[in-house]
This record gives sequence, structure tokens and C-alpha cells, in this order.
Amino acid sequence: MPHRAFGGLFLLLLAVALLLAARSVLAQDGPPLAPADGPSPAPTNDLSATVDHPLVPLTTVSTKIFTGEALDDETSIRMSVRTEEMVLPDSEQVAGIAVTVVEANEYHNGELVETAADYFAQEPDGTVHSVGKRVDKYEHGKIVNHDGSWLSGELCTQPGVFMPANPAIGETFMPEDVADVAIEQATVIAVEQDITVPAGTFEGCVVTKVVGLPDGVGEKKTFCPSVGLVREEYLGGHLELARFETTS
Repeated sequence: MPHRAFGGLFLLLLAVALLLAARSVLAQDGPPLAPADGPSPAPTNDLSATVDHPLVPLTTVSTKIFTGEALDDETSIRMSVRTEEMVLPDSEQVAGIAVTVVEANEYHNGELVETAADYFAQEPDGTVHSVGKRVDKYEHGKIVNHDGSWLSGELCTQPGVFMPANPAIGETFMPEDVADVAIEQATVIAVEQDITVPAGTFEGCVVTKVVGLPDGVGEKKTFCPSVGLVREEYLGGHLELARFETTS
């Protein structure tokens, strides 16, 4: 019996050794392993801080003021909303990418609730990328959190597509794709639209439907040539462009 047990153990060890050797050979001579799933590399070498897309004209539109209304999440009471945007004159760097910075202040019933700096860059073909944002949320005049902040280069985060070079009906893209922070999917639902807002009447506009994932909350955004975003429609309210200024 002891002899048989030793022989069985020897055969078992021999089989394991042969299996490990076979796996080693396959790893060396077989096809390379597929890369892990993750965001595909962004064309960071080609991105420029000059953002002159007709629907995102940051080189020519310096300030914008939006007015509208929304429902308070806690009380469901309707409140006035005002957003002020300014394109900063100097570019900055995010993860080695030169970006244009848009600062925005949001007010509810006249009280500051959020400040943000959004970073944009553009490909040679005209595609505009969102490269990140810094957010300060306020309550009663004090910063309470930075929810929604993200930057390209952190945790392998890649720039999102804010606006395709030539948006066409049915085209889908991801303005933000940052797990546990901000995930947005946008789809072009209309082109060559006319719209009137307090700032004026605009033609040839593009309408996108933007869905936040995974909750599925959606809104519509309308972008018009030479001015950019002019209207947002969301559950319980809307924002419209009230005034804008262009660079001299």
C-alpha cells in the first residue's frame, strides 16, 4: 500500500508539471492576450485650445447669460434660475492638453449654488472635446462639496466628445464618461431648426437629447451657429439664452 500511494503521488506531480509547462509554451508562442476593457486612447496630441466650432464658438462668444426656472429637489417649489458664463482669455493645461476654460456661476432665486470651470479642446477636424471640470457646490454661501468634478488623466479618464465635427441626426456620443462621477450620452435628434429665445431668433440649429446614466434622466439642448447653446429643457424647467457678448 505505501508503494502504491507513492506511485500515485508521483504521477500526480508529473501531470501538474506537464500542465504548467504546456501553459508556459502557449503563453510564449500563442497570440497575445487581449487588452482589458477600458476607454480607447483619446487623440490628445492633436487637441488644441482653439475652439471655433460653429456650434461651440468659444473664440468669438465671450460671455453668456441664461435665465429660466426649475423645481427645487427638496420642496418641489418652482424657483428662478440664472447662469452666467465667461470664456477666460488665457488657455490652461489639463493632463498636458491645452484647453479653453469656461467659468460658470449658477444662481437659484438669486442665491449662488454652484461655480464651475469647464475645460474644452478641439481636434483638427472640428470635433470638440470636454477635458474635465472643477465644481464647487454652495449652501448658504459656503462650499459643501465638489460633486461632478473630474479631469482627464485622473484614473485613466479620457476626454469626452462634447460636439461632433458635423453632427447628423441619430449620431450618438459621450460628453462625459467618468464612472461614479458623471456619465452622459447625447444623441442628435434634429438639425436645421429655427428657435426664438430672449437673446434673439436663430436658424440652422442642432438639437441633442442628453441622458444621464444610469438613472436615465434626460434633457434637450439646442445649439445654434455662431452662438452655441441657446436653450436647455429638463424635467420641471428650462434655461434660455437671455444675452451674449462677442469678442471685438
